[in-house]
Order: sequence, then structure tokens, then C-alpha cells
Amino acid sequence: MSKLIDTHFHLDFYKNHSEIYSLINSLEQYTLCVTNSPGVFLSCLKLYSETKFIKFALGFHPQEIASNKLSIRDFRQCINRTGYIGEVGVDLSVKYVGSEKIQLENFTTIIELAKQYNKLTSIHVRNSEDKVIEIIDRIRPNKCIVHWFTGNEEQLKALVDVGCYFSLNTHMIVSSKQIERVRSIPKDRILIESDGPFTKVNKKIYSPILLKDAYAAIESALGYQNLSYIAFENFKRLLST
Repeated sequence: MSKLIDTHFHLDFYKNHSEIYSLINSLEQYTLCVTNSPGVFLSCLKLYSETKFIKFALGFHPQEIASNKLSIRDFRQCINRTGYIGEVGVDLSVKYVGSEKIQLENFTTIIELAKQYNKLTSIHVRNSEDKVIEIIDRIRPNKCIVHWFTGNEEQLKALVDVGCYFSLNTHMIVSSKQIERVRSIPKDRILIESDGPFTKVNKKIYSPILLKDAYAAIESALGYQNLSYIAFENFKRLLST
């Protein structure tokens, strides 16, 4: 069995983050710990050493942009401290649509930097699929993962066409409609995420001890075999681009 990979996890949102950090390493699960801001990213690096199994991503969350808490200058200053960017993106849901202009400006800058420095990027897309597709299509970064995709079939095809991968979690397979959407994702673009602690597995708030169960649930819902191997090989390929 291949090592398990979690491509989108929020270590800093756990009160017992020190225990969780140790648990991930002891389980030997490759985990990308995304952050919501450059400040949180730097705090994580001060608290914890990166290991073979834990890497930290530089974040600039669109919901934080909407609250005027972030500066793109701070993001630029941290860009060479990691090979990973996330969580970033565009959120045009009702609560955040008022900041559309600045969100799109900052996301464009971030994708330009991702392209320039060849960074793997985990992207939050909510009610903004077409605008995100336009930016990615125009800039063509090499290593984009769409986190928790909820768009339509046409948007899915467009994201595949511009080279995106898709990270799946257990909340994406709750209904038959969701499963049908996820099955439309090409097998060679599938990755697995937990989005812990914002999801549940087996009716429990996600903990890394449940990652194996998350893989099993998604594998069963999609009718796939060897999902751990599929996701592992896909992630290796993505990193090599």
C-alpha cells in the first residue's frame, strides 16, 4: 500500500496542534499544512520544523482578504520560504462578493508568482469558477490543485484543460449528485485531502488517525481500487512538473 497523502490540512486550527503534528509524523502520512495568511505561515515555521511528512504552505485566504487583514507585500516577502502556496483563491459567496475586485487582483498576483517560482498551489474556489478559470488559463501555472470543487461539468472540463488537479474529501461524496460530479474527474487528476478540522469522517471531527478511513470511504463511493496508489502517483507527477 502506498503512503497516504493529505493535500489540504489546517494544523493551526487544532487546539492540540502539537499532538497532531507528532501524530502525523508517527503515522508517516504526507501532509500539506495550508495556512490562511503569511503571518500564520511564519508562526507555523517558528513553532515547528518541516519534516519528511509535514510541509507548510504560504496562504492568503480570500475570506481574510475580504476583511482587509492581509497585505500582498507580506506574501511576496515569504514566497521563497516554501515550495507550496495555499490556501489562496477567490470566494464570491454572498458574504464576500463585495471584495471581488481586490480578491481578483491579489489572486492574479499570486498565480503569477506561482508560475514564476513554480510553486504547487492549493486553490479555494467558491462561486468564482469562471473567473478563476480565466486567470489560470491566461497565466498557466504548472501545479494547481482545486480544493473541494463544487462547480459544474463544463467548469470541471475547463479546469482539467488548463492542467488542474482536484483534492477530494469525505464531504464531497455525501449525496449521489456529489458522487456523480466527483466521478467526472479524470482518475489521473485525483488527489485526497482532509480539510481538517472542517470535515468529519465516521461522524467524528477529522483527525489524522482517520485519514485511512477517509481514503476508504472515497474509494468505496467512487468504486475505485487502490486509491492510495492513484493519489500517490498523481501527486508525484504533479510535483515533477
